[in-house]
Amino acid sequence: MARLCAPEVLPSPEQEFLVHAELSQYLDPVWIPNTQQTALALKLLANADSLEDLTSQGISDTTSGQSIRWVIDPKHYITLREIDKNSFLKEMNKLKILAPARIDSSNIETILPWFVNLASFFLLYRPSCGKARVSDLPKSEKDKFIDALCHGCGHVFQAHCTFIAHKAVNLGCKPDANDLYDSLQLLLLRDKNRIFVTDEEGYQKYQGSTDIQRVLRWKDFKNGKPH
Repeated sequence: MARLCAPEVLPSPEQEFLVHAELSQYLDPVWIPNTQQTALALKLLANADSLEDLTSQGISDTTSGQSIRWVIDPKHYITLREIDKNSFLKEMNKLKILAPARIDSSNIETILPWFVNLASFFLLYRPSCGKARVSDLPKSEKDKFIDALCHGCGHVFQAHCTFIAHKAVNLGCKPDANDLYDSLQLLLLRDKNRIFVTDEEGYQKYQGSTDIQRVLRWKDFKNGKPH
């Protein structure tokens, strides 16, 4: 892995989408990763043998001599995950109310309002820390937001959210917060130097997508399959 991939700290998917939509002015700075801190956190995670290794208890700040309280606060990330999970489940409950008994090509447009609402929350409202909503944007910016969901990485994100909706409505699959996180990762494919590696069948159809053609199975990635 280290020989094939540059050790790059990735931006947040939300940051990538807002750049894609030319609306990055709404991104709150807290959503822009600090490359040095993130690199340190990843190094600690990779080498940690205990909770103390993550929280840095007993590690001293060389300038003050005092113990550093946290390098990584696990409780903080657990709390954030629970908030995201609850927000996603609320959106999936709205889908149950809005969607027809069975989603197919003849009625797929009926769930577009649900998708736009989900995208508005997770790709604008949340990364702006509650300062922006699609409904409040000027028409030109609202058009940019919607257009970004119809092309490139945004279109693949839409396709996968539709796939999640199909599983929930047609197959009765229980919503999983990981579905949201995985869908968001597809937005990182805005950069043509990145690939998405997974063996999950739900993603394999994007190998032939006219928008994104950089989704690989692990065996193809390990075998160095050109893409």
